[in-house]
Amino acid sequence: MLRCSPEGAQPALGRPGDRIDPRLPRMIDLGVSKIALIGAVALIVIGPEKLPRVARTVGTLLGKAQRYVADVKQEVNRSMELDELKKMKDTVEGAARDVESSIQTNASDFEKSWSEVTGGDASTATDELPGMVVFPEYKHPKKNWRLKTGATPQWYKARSGVRTKAQSGAARVARFRPQSGRSSSFDRSGLPFFAHSGAFHPAQTPFMSDPNPEKPDELAGTEQPFVQHLMELRDRMIKAVIAIGIAAAVLALFPGPSALYDLLAAPLVATLPKGATLIATNVISPFVVPIKILFMAAFMLALPVVLYQVWAFVAPGLYSHEKKLIMPLVISSTLLFFIGVAFCYYFVFGQVFSFIQSFAPKSITAAPDIEEYLNFVIGMFLAFGLAFEVPIAVILLVRMGVLTVAQLRSIAAISG
Repeated sequence: MLRCSPEGAQPALGRPGDRIDPRLPRMIDLGVSKIALIGAVALIVIGPEKLPRVARTVGTLLGKAQRYVADVKQEVNRSMELDELKKMKDTVEGAARDVESSIQTNASDFEKSWSEVTGGDASTATDELPGMVVFPEYKHPKKNWRLKTGATPQWYKARSGVRTKAQSGAARVARFRPQSGRSSSFDRSGLPFFAHSGAFHPAQTPFMSDPNPEKPDELAGTEQPFVQHLMELRDRMIKAVIAIGIAAAVLALFPGPSALYDLLAAPLVATLPKGATLIATNVISPFVVPIKILFMAAFMLALPVVLYQVWAFVAPGLYSHEKKLIMPLVISSTLLFFIGVAFCYYFVFGQVFSFIQSFAPKSITAAPDIEEYLNFVIGMFLAFGLAFEVPIAVILLVRMGVLTVAQLRSIAAISG
C-alpha cells in the first residue's frame, strides 16, 4: 500500500489498516458506463461464440493478477511485522537485561549488608533473631494432580445431558429407522379417508386437471439458447452502430462539427457582451468537443433506427397485448423527449442566460469554457427530456395498478 509522506514528495509503504491517500492516482478507475461500453465493443468485435472463452481467459488472468498483488501485499506486511517484532524483541531483551542487572546489584548490596549485620555467620544470625520462623523444605507429593482435577463428576454429566455410556451402531440404527407401513391418513385402497365421503369430488381437488383449461401460451416453443440471443443482440447493435455512423458521416459533411457547436452555443453567445466569446482551457478541447457534439447529434438523428432495433430484439418475447402497448409508448416517449429538448433550447436557455448575465458585475467579463458549456447543455437536455416523460410514467403506473384514475383525480383537485 502506498501513501504520501508529509511533504508529498516520496511515497512510502503504509501499515495494514492505513487508508489510502485520496490524492494518489488510482491504477484502474472504470465506471458502469465504461464497463458497458467495453462489453458492447467486445460483443461486436469478438462475437458471441468466442466471447465466453475470452471472458474466461480474462477472468483467469485477472484472478492471477489479483492473487499476485495479494501475495506481494502479504509479503510486504510480513516483512513489516517481522521488523516490528525484531524491534520489540530487542526492546524486551534490553529491558530484561536492565532488570537483571538491577536485581544483581540489589542482591549484592543485600548480601553485603547482611554479612555486616550477621558478621559472616548465617546460622548464628538465624538463632539470634527473635521471631524468625523457619519453614520446612517442600517435598513433591508424587501424585498426578492434573488427572484428578480434570475428572468431571457424574452428577454434572447427568445434569448437563452428557452421555456416559457408548451407544452401539445397531442401537443407533434402530433409533433412527423410519416407521414402516402407510400413513394413518390412508386406508388399504390408497385413498384418503375423506375420499369415501359424499363430499369428495376428484374434479374439484386442486391436484386434478382443470375441466376448463386456460388458453395456450403464445410464446410456447419460441425459447432460444443464450448464445442465440447474444448473436441476435450483436446483429442489432451492429445495425444501430452503422446507422449512427452514417448519420455522423452526413453531419460531418454538412453542416460540419464546428457549425453544430456554433448552433448549440448560439443561445449563450447571444447574451454575452460584445466581443466576448467562449474559450478552451484544455489543449484538445477545440477538437474533442465538436466531435462529441457530432456523435451526439448523429445519435439523435439515428434514434428511430436505434429504437427500431431495440424493438426488433425485444418484440419476439412479448405477448400481443404487450406489443400493442409498448409500440405507442416508445413512439410517444421519443417525441416527448425531443419536445423537451427543443423547449429547453429555444425557451429556457435564452431566459436563463439573460438572467445570469444581468447579475454579472461590470468588472467581470464572461468567457465560459466550451467543455463546461457542453456538460451543462447535456445535463439540461436530459433533465427537460425526462421531465416531459412524466405522462408516460403516469400511464405505466396506472397500467401496473400502482395508481388509479380516482387517485389522479383527487391529486389534480388538491393541486388545483
